[in-house]
Amino acid sequence: MLGSWHRRLALPALAALYAIVQYSAARPAAATPQPSPTPAMASAMAGARVFAENCAGCHGANGTGQPGIFPPLAHNPVVTGDPRKVASIVWHGLQGRITVNGVVYDGTMPTWHGTLTNQQIADVLTYVRSSWGNKASPITAAQVTAASK
Repeated sequence: MLGSWHRRLALPALAALYAIVQYSAARPAAATPQPSPTPAMASAMAGARVFAENCAGCHGANGTGQPGIFPPLAHNPVVTGDPRKVASIVWHGLQGRITVNGVVYDGTMPTWHGTLTNQQIADVLTYVRSSWGNKASPITAAQVTAASK
């Protein structure tokens, strides 16, 4: 059995220990630091917003397009090919029949250079070139500017 002097020391120590445990339990866990996104990741994230607002209506939210009218962006060799070509299409627009993966499409792609900035075009193309199984390099605003000429 504890003597009176042990009780006098033990009770304050237990109370202090209890307070520490309660304080620790009440504190939110420290946030795990997240790595900063790379410039390409940041561009693709911004491009996802541009795509949802401007492109998904024709090309579909999942990039599959509309049969016979608007081509798919997913698994499209023009989209994942030469960055200058795809940037030029978005900048200048496209009219007339085209064939993508053996399927003919006959819709109209509007010109986006008066509606979107070169950075927004670069962002949306970076998003499209890295979505739905596409694995192509990011596109910069400077590349869009070069393709606009």
